[in-house]
Amino acid sequence: RMLYNIGLVLGQPMKLRIYKISETTMEVLGTREVNLDNLAFVHDFAATKDYVVLVMNPYSIPTPSVLKAVTGFTSLGRSFEWIPESGQEGDSSKTRVVVIRKDNLDIVLDKRIEPFSWDHVLNAYQDESASQRRIVLQLLIHPDGSRTELENQRYNMYKARFSEAILPTPWQVELEFNDDEQNDLADASESARISFRQLCELPCELPQMNGKFSGKKAKYAYVNALARPDGDSSTPLPNFINSIGKVNLETGSYQVRAFGPGRYAGEPVFVPRPGAEIEDDGYLVFYVYDSNTHRTEAVILDAGDLDKPVVARMSLGSQHMPFSFHGAFVPQAAAQGGR
Repeated sequence: RMLYNIGLVLGQPMKLRIYKISETTMEVLGTREVNLDNLAFVHDFAATKDYVVLVMNPYSIPTPSVLKAVTGFTSLGRSFEWIPESGQEGDSSKTRVVVIRKDNLDIVLDKRIEPFSWDHVLNAYQDESASQRRIVLQLLIHPDGSRTELENQRYNMYKARFSEAILPTPWQVELEFNDDEQNDLADASESARISFRQLCELPCELPQMNGKFSGKKAKYAYVNALARPDGDSSTPLPNFINSIGKVNLETGSYQVRAFGPGRYAGEPVFVPRPGAEIEDDGYLVFYVYDSNTHRTEAVILDAGDLDKPVVARMSLGSQHMPFSFHGAFVPQAAAQGGR
C-alpha cells in the first residue's frame, strides 16, 4: 500500500513535488516535480485507483511578490492573487489539470482550461466503462468571480460573511484522455476532453464520505452546509455555514439538518456502523457551537437519514471548539499503531 502527498518547492522556477511513500515503512519511494508559473495555492488533490489528479487554480503569488513576502515586506497569505483579475494573460491565468500515474509517477495529462476556483475534493474515481480513460472528479466549485471576496472574508473567520454568492456547490468534472506510453504528452493533453456538470445548488464546504468508497464510485457525500436555521424560507440565511448536509451524488438531491438560531454545526465525520454493508449505514459525528451560550457539544446523527432524532449529544462543559475545525475518523486499531 502506498501513500501520496504533495509539497511546494521554492525556487526558480517554483515547483510542486509529488511524493510516493510506503505506508509500511514511511520511506519515500519516488517523487515527481511539476514546474509552476507562480507559487500556486494547491490545497487538495484527488486520487483514483491508478492516478493522482492535480487541479491547480490560478490563485497564486507572482515571483516578485514572493520575494517581498520572504524578505518580510508583506505576508505570503496577503500576496496571493486571483490571476484572471490581475490583468495577466496567458497560461498563468488558466486552471491547470495534471494527471500522474501512481505506478511510475509519469505525467500523462497536462492541460490548461478556462479558470475556475475550488478548494476541496468530494471524491474521484475511474469510469472503467469508457472507451478512453475517464476520470470522474467531484469537487466543490466556487461561483464565478468569487475568489477574491472569499479570501477577503477568510482573513477574519469570526467576522466573515459566507453567503451563497461565494460558497461553493458540488460539481462533477469528467476527464477523458488517452494513456498510451507511445503518445506524446502534448498531443494527449491537446486531445483530452473535460466537461462540467453541477450536481446540486447546495452552498457547502468541508466534504466527507464513507472512507471505504474513497477513490471508487460512491452515492453519498456529507457536507457542512449553509441553511436557514429554522427551515422557514422567510428567515435570513446566517453569515456562516451552520448545518449538516447529505448529498446524493447520483441524483443531486440532498437533505439538510440545522440546529436552531445561533447554532453552528461543524464538519461531519462519517463513522461506519460495525459490520455495515450499505454505504450510508453509519453515523455522522460533529461539533455544534452555540453562539448564544459560547458552548460546544458533540452531536451524533444517523447518516442514513438526517431527519431522524439525534443519536447522542455530549456537552464539552465550559469549553468550546472554533468554527470549521477539521476532523477525521480513525479506527481504534490504527490509533494504537495497528493495521
